[in-house]
Amino acid sequence: VWSAADLANIKAWSESLRAYGEGFEQVIEDVNRGLLTNTLSANAAIQDGKNAFRVMLDGTAAASAQKLVAAQQAEQTILVSSTRLNQILVGLLVLSLVLILLVMNIVPRAIIRPIQTLSKAAEDMSKGELEKSVPTELSIRDFDSLAQTLERLRISQKTLMARYYRKAETKSAA
Repeated sequence: VWSAADLANIKAWSESLRAYGEGFEQVIEDVNRGLLTNTLSANAAIQDGKNAFRVMLDGTAAASAQKLVAAQQAEQTILVSSTRLNQILVGLLVLSLVLILLVMNIVPRAIIRPIQTLSKAAEDMSKGELEKSVPTELSIRDFDSLAQTLERLRISQKTLMARYYRKAETKSAA
C-alpha cells in the first residue's frame, strides 16, 4: 500500500533517475563533439546527474528504513495479539477441561444415586422390611415415577401381609 508521501517520493526518484540519464547522454554528446577531452572535465559535467542520483539513493534508503520500522511495529503488534489470543485459548481449554471433568463426575452420580436408592428399597422389600418408606423424590422424573410405583407396591404388600396375618390369627383363634 502506497501513501501519498510514498507516491510523491517515487515521482521524485523517477525524476532524479531521468536527470541522471540525461546527464550521461549530455556527457556522451559532449565527448563525441570534442567538447570534453579529459576525465576531470567529464566528471564535472556529470556532477548534476550524480547529485540527482544521490537524491534517489538517499530517498530509497530512507523509505526502506521507514518501511522496515513500520513492518517491525506491525510484527510486534501481531505477536502481542497472537500471544494474547493463545493465552485466551489456553484459558478456555483449561476451563473446558475442568467443566468436562465436573460433568463427568456429577452426571453419573446424579444418575447412579437414584438407582442405588431404588435398588436398596427393592432389596429391603424383598427381605420383608416393609416399614421403611421408599423415597419418592429422586430428582429425575422417570426415577420418581419408578419410586412411586415401588412405594405403592410396598404399601400393597404391607396391606396384603397385614390381611394375611389377621386371617391367620382369626383362624388360629377359632
